[in-house]
Amino acid sequence: MNNKIMYCLLPLLFALNVQSTEWQGQWSSTFGKISFIEKPIDIESAHLIFANYGKTGTIIGVSIKGEMVGVFYDTENNKSGSLSFKQNETKNSFTGEWNYNENSKKLSWNGTKVNDTQPEGINGLDRYRSVEGQWQSNFGLLEMVQDGVFVDAKYSDKGRIFAVFNSANNALYGLFSNKERYGRLNLTLNVDKNLFNGMWSWEFNTWAKQKWTGKKL
Repeated sequence: MNNKIMYCLLPLLFALNVQSTEWQGQWSSTFGKISFIEKPIDIESAHLIFANYGKTGTIIGVSIKGEMVGVFYDTENNKSGSLSFKQNETKNSFTGEWNYNENSKKLSWNGTKVNDTQPEGINGLDRYRSVEGQWQSNFGLLEMVQDGVFVDAKYSDKGRIFAVFNSANNALYGLFSNKERYGRLNLTLNVDKNLFNGMWSWEFNTWAKQKWTGKKL
């Protein structure tokens, strides 16, 4: 191949191998510094999100086109709740809301991007692969594979699960696919990490009260 052609192709080949990011990096926010890491998945070009915020907080969630929904947990106060963040057009700031439960008032949580460098020293990473293995659930057998906080699973012959695990409070949050459809899940493991229970929904922004339970084999 002509060297000139090769030199022209190299930037394109490099670009194709670089995965785009939406939230990765450091942000200043209403509740202190947020350090985001993320993983792209093949459902709706979504990104799985894991983050530290403030001194003792963790966030797990899913982002689609700069709109993130998820849950947070504050280890010091032992409190958790739901959140939703939306980036502005330039992707350098977000506006958001949070609350502790469905009946509590939603409050604001805003932020500004400081840099897009992948942060080091993230707290709450699961180095023991607590979720990995076979689980029998009310929707069939789950085969979970875990890489740090990120979990990939097949369930029965129905589809796939892409989720984030937070070892701080044993929460598992993400998306699942079922043929041509996809939905959201929010599960909690027990202390022994051999049972989970939670809910799922076809909707992305609201929950339907549908249970998903499982036991590790």
